[in-house]
This record gives sequence, structure tokens and C-alpha cells, in this order.
Amino acid sequence: MNAPCPPPVQNWPLTQMQVITRPFSASGPYMPTAGLVSATIECWGGGAGGGGAIANATFPTIGGGGGGSGGYSRTTVAAAIVRGGVIVTIGAGGAGASAAATSGQPGGVTSFGAICVANGGHGGVTAGPVGAGQTGGYGGPPAAAGYGDLAFAGNAGLTGGYALPGEEVEVVGGNGGGAPGSGGSAQVAATLGGTSVVVNGNPGLSPGAGGGGAASASTSAAPVGGNGANGFCLVTEFVLVTTGDCGCQPSQARVPLWGCENG
Repeated sequence: MNAPCPPPVQNWPLTQMQVITRPFSASGPYMPTAGLVSATIECWGGGAGGGGAIANATFPTIGGGGGGSGGYSRTTVAAAIVRGGVIVTIGAGGAGASAAATSGQPGGVTSFGAICVANGGHGGVTAGPVGAGQTGGYGGPPAAAGYGDLAFAGNAGLTGGYALPGEEVEVVGGNGGGAPGSGGSAQVAATLGGTSVVVNGNPGLSPGAGGGGAASASTSAAPVGGNGANGFCLVTEFVLVTTGDCGCQPSQARVPLWGCENG
């Protein structure tokens, strides 16, 4: 008589951790991936617009201030915190200022629900007529720190330049503030007596960057500041996934197993 068969070997599943990145450049819902263990959320607030520059009949050499950048926030949460989904809001970049506006528009707030929040920057100031003690337009203040495990303020835009008779031959618009972890905007210059008499400010070059200030060396034309860059949200998920089994399945061979007949 054959000995009793031992129980079949259990078919254990194999699992491994995967990292999945979920970028958000527009507002919308976030739904966690199945098997989520934890998630790291990063938010950049919108950059502000740069200041414009007016046409000045007396001495038209002035530059607007750069817009301030948005802030940066980061936090890590367990899967239970985001179960059911979260609304992601991307802060819009502020519009650059025309000559008629006193400053560029502020950047919008970027948020991942109330879990992670990054504020937008403040607009650069439009440059006024050159006079006693006059400078170019002031750079926009940076965004205040938002909310998260880490929450950083943005960077201020730079003040625009100006020229006095006999001192300089060009005027520059202030650079937009660089967002934490990314760039700002390129500087522009208007040349006296040259072909480049007015230059619009450059837009922010990366998420959350402020727009650059405009530069004018004209008695009639008034350039506008650059637009700030939109904010951004990046969700990095740590997900446990099943990749197969360990192969420990009972043999289907028609020979005795473990010294007995299986089946």
C-alpha cells in the first residue's frame, strides 16, 4: 500500500515594488494606482508676470522688473490618505504687464487637495519715467512658503535697469525669478540709437518661473512684460505589483511523487 501523499506545494505569488511617475501640467483628478503603498507629491506654484515699460519722451531708457517665481512644496503620504482620489489644481502663470498696468499679474496656487500646496509669485513692477532717484521697475516679491513636509518660498524677480544721459547705451529688463529646482527667464536689453529700441520680456522657462521685465529705449513704443510659467505637480507612486508566481506548483507528471501516486 502506498504511503499518504503530502499536501501539494502552495503556489506563492511574487511581488515587487514599482515606481510610477504621474505628472500634472493641467488641473484634474488624481486616482491612485492599484497596489499603491505610498506617494510623494511635489507642487510648483505659478510664476508671476514681468513688468512692462512705458514710452518716455524725455529719456526713454527704462526696464520693467521681473516677476517673482512660485514656491515649491513636497510631502509623502500613505496610500490611505489618497484613497478615493484627490483634485489637483495647477496654478496659472501670471500675464506680463502692459505699459498701462502697474505690475504683472500674480501666479496661481498649485495644490494637491489640501495635502500639498505651493503659492504663486508676485508680479514685477512696470518701469516709470526716469527721474531723480528713479530706478527701473522693481522685481516682483517671491511667493510665500506653502504647505507640505517641505515648503519653500519662491525667488524674487530682478529690478529692471535704466540709463542716464552719457552713462549707458542700453537698458535691461529684470530677470524673472527662478522657481526652486528650475530656471527663470532670460534677460532682455533695449539699445539706445540701435535697431533694438523696445523688447518684450521673455516668458518663464520652466514650471513656476517668473516672466522677465520689458525694456524700452523708445519715445513711442511700450513693450510688455513676459508671462510667468504655469505651475506643475508631480506625483511619484510606490506601488506593490504581482509579477507572477514562484513556480512552486505540484508536478503534473504521471509518475509517483514523494514516493506515492499524486492524484
